[in-house]
Amino acid sequence: VIGLVGLLVAFVALCTTNNDSPSLFSTVRLGVRDVARFGSVRPLSLPQGIRSKRCLHVSSTDVAQAAASVGLETPDIIKLFGRLGDKEYVLESVEKTVASGYGFASYTSARPKWILCYDERMIRSEDCPERLQKAKWTFLFDSEGIVKREDFSTKIQGLRFAFPLGPGFVDIRPADMPSEESIATLWRTIAGDSAQLTKDEFLSRMKEWSNDGGETVLWEQFQEALSAS
Repeated sequence: VIGLVGLLVAFVALCTTNNDSPSLFSTVRLGVRDVARFGSVRPLSLPQGIRSKRCLHVSSTDVAQAAASVGLETPDIIKLFGRLGDKEYVLESVEKTVASGYGFASYTSARPKWILCYDERMIRSEDCPERLQKAKWTFLFDSEGIVKREDFSTKIQGLRFAFPLGPGFVDIRPADMPSEESIATLWRTIAGDSAQLTKDEFLSRMKEWSNDGGETVLWEQFQEALSAS
């Protein structure tokens, strides 16, 4: 991040600017935020009415404010999503393709892609025997469907990690644990100040974050929810 910001500042220093040049804080903030979160770097668009060939002044204050605006770090969010997410999403009913008539009972991914908004579903397919899928996150809860706040960190760390689908590459090993801060943020975002969390409450929160009718939560929605906390 520091290297990229240094290159940006050096580039701007070589350009001809004037004191009337508008601040790029609102634009540069997006780029720095992306880099600081180890995600993809989106192109920096110029403010309306400014010609693309004109160099604009980026002050050190702009860069400092942009860096300070970054909340919970992306690597920790990845460590959480990679433990809660599943590689398979089971449909409520078999979907058949128009061309071949082949029925799909579930969607699969090579990496964790979905935090499922159901605790379990029976997979029924014309080509395979029935089997029951349990969402990975259900292992956070005891037989009564409850997890206590003091046990939450241990439960999260006990889930197996796999690098999820969605974020850009970050060097994270399966043994790397999410920080206590990020686990506490996850608890607070889902359960507030409650001393315990139930399965139903967890599901209700996931459905609020979902963007597909309450079926799954993708990386983008999970990251947005935790970044806003």
